[in-house]
Amino acid sequence: MVVISGASSGVGYALAKIISKEKDVIGLGRREKIDLPIQYHSIDYCDSYSFDLINPEELDAIVHCSAQFKMAKLEDTTGEEINDMISTNLTSLINFVKHFQPRMKKKGKIILVSSVSGLRGQKHQTVYSATKHAIQGFADSLRQEVSQSVTTICPGGISTPLWNKKNPYPGEVSRLLTPDDVANIINDVVNCKINGVFKNITVYPENESH
Repeated sequence: MVVISGASSGVGYALAKIISKEKDVIGLGRREKIDLPIQYHSIDYCDSYSFDLINPEELDAIVHCSAQFKMAKLEDTTGEEINDMISTNLTSLINFVKHFQPRMKKKGKIILVSSVSGLRGQKHQTVYSATKHAIQGFADSLRQEVSQSVTTICPGGISTPLWNKKNPYPGEVSRLLTPDDVANIINDVVNCKINGVFKNITVYPENESH
């Protein structure tokens, strides 16, 4: 069984669709309902107790995909937007792992979707980059505490609803990675049977790979 946060859209939805063909999936997301044959729970990522009623055992993997994003200067980012990005991208991730890691198999896999913005700060992504940098530090520390493998996935631009009129992509969205591209990478990590750990996987669309 695999637990996926952010399963109602984007990479999380694509991943839940792929993995549910072979494994039982518990999906978490902000939307009330989704059209996938999985056990789905609508949650509030800003509520630290959102996970408490979900208590599966013997999990093979947990994957945190949910994210909030705004492209803007810090001075143009409201306090509410700052809190929402920190709550969704970082606080909920920590609470997600804290709740589900004790319910995992000893050799299970913890996969955290970060961003290339977590490796190098990006202009007009001040708060978002800060939350993604924090994920890298969290993963490096967690890896030394638990028996499960811990992998961060750091994609470049993905063609998702995060890019819109308020957050315009500075280029052609059609040339970006697709949610399926990233979901297939995560699925490969979930199913890979090697005596080793993928610590960090970075993937760029071709137009950002320079």
